Amino acid sequence: MLFQTFYHSKSIFPRGHITDLEILRIAQETNRHLRLTGFLVRANGCFFQYLEGGVHEMLEVLERIRLDTRHFDMNEISVMRDEPRQFPGWSMGYADVPPDEVRTLEQMLQNCHGNLSEIVRQVSDIAQQHGATPLEE
Repeated sequence: MLFQTFYHSKSIFPRGHITDLEILRIAQETNRHLRLTGFLVRANGCFFQYLEGGVHEMLEVLERIRLDTRHFDMNEISVMRDEPRQFPGWSMGYADVPPDEVRTLEQMLQNCHGNLSEIVRQVSDIAQQHGATPLEE
């Protein structure tokens, strides 16, 4: 079974701040070590992140994310599914996008009632549109 989570939060720092690189570096290392995969979308003052992996590892990382003081007002959806990973080989994918490109994600998060399929498709589309590649060493 695969534990999947999508969250949206508001950043303390503006887009492009040095903390964005710190978040990516730590996510890469942690996710690689715990065998988690996912994708982070940065838009204006917000983060949108999809993560997937084993339940214990995911719960550990989610607790760290919840306690991280670089963001606030976190809304999340988590489910267990018996399906393949959506971002295999990506310890952390990343795209920095204009705010208008994430409005759909915001609306889906407010109205999705635990259904991640459409959100994952939208994140995948963003990755493709921005030519994102896995952030691996």
